[in-house]
Amino acid sequence: MNKGIFEQTNRQTTQHERWTTKKVDQMSTEEILTKLQEIGIAIDERTFTQEIKTKKSSVALALQWEKMYKRNIDDPIIDFVYIAVGVLAKRLAPEHILIEQLNSMMQEGYFLYGQGKEKEACELWWEVWRKTLQWLAPREISSVEKLNQLTKPSMTQIYSNWVQDFETALSELGQKDEQFLEMLIQYTTEFREVFSQTNSNIMMNMGISAREAFFQLDRVKEGEELFTKLIEEKHDDPAWIYIRWGDLYTEWMNGGTIDHKKAESLYKKALELAKDERDKEAILERINDLRGEE
Repeated sequence: MNKGIFEQTNRQTTQHERWTTKKVDQMSTEEILTKLQEIGIAIDERTFTQEIKTKKSSVALALQWEKMYKRNIDDPIIDFVYIAVGVLAKRLAPEHILIEQLNSMMQEGYFLYGQGKEKEACELWWEVWRKTLQWLAPREISSVEKLNQLTKPSMTQIYSNWVQDFETALSELGQKDEQFLEMLIQYTTEFREVFSQTNSNIMMNMGISAREAFFQLDRVKEGEELFTKLIEEKHDDPAWIYIRWGDLYTEWMNGGTIDHKKAESLYKKALELAKDERDKEAILERINDLRGEE
């Protein structure tokens, strides 16, 4: 947290009560505003609502107050100020999305996932994605790397990691519940449209996951057509497009479309394009496994 000029040189934090989100949340809106006024921040409900709607994060508003009011406040009060902005934002401008709110929801999803509640985690992360798109709407951000730069100070997990974790979670859950395969297709399609300048590896993997979902939903023709288009995009490491495409014609991935001849043909195309020796070994192992099962 950037405390800036709110920081007091001679701190006596042991003499003060520590502020927490729970404590501030238990205060009424009037009590919070009164406390802010007592420490020199001239704010009321109307002014706060107007100001927070111009900010992408609660920290941004706190920093604005830091500059405007030039107050030297002891450390516990700094905590109160930052927490108060977040609490007031939820109450007075619930429709306005702040990056800290997205971070909180994202982390709650990780907690749920770690508890084995994959469905609840994915449903919450879907809400994070929808709200992220709303948050992005007025901003010109065409890559997840640029989104990282803009949001990193307020995030526990950077976006480029989370978007891939969400894609994996949807794919895995889709094996149990087809509605999450439909969700995966929409998510990865939107991601590739919104963040079209994202690095090739993430874009390719998002594209492959969507196409795998089409196969798993028995929409093989659509999946085939989209794989062909993905090849035409000229990604840095196209061998893995052919590898994962081939996997879909084996019993290892999708028992409904077993075709060893088709799979081997795709693996051979992958072998022609593979640059890494480990990738070549993985391809040859697949080909040998196919022949061993015939």
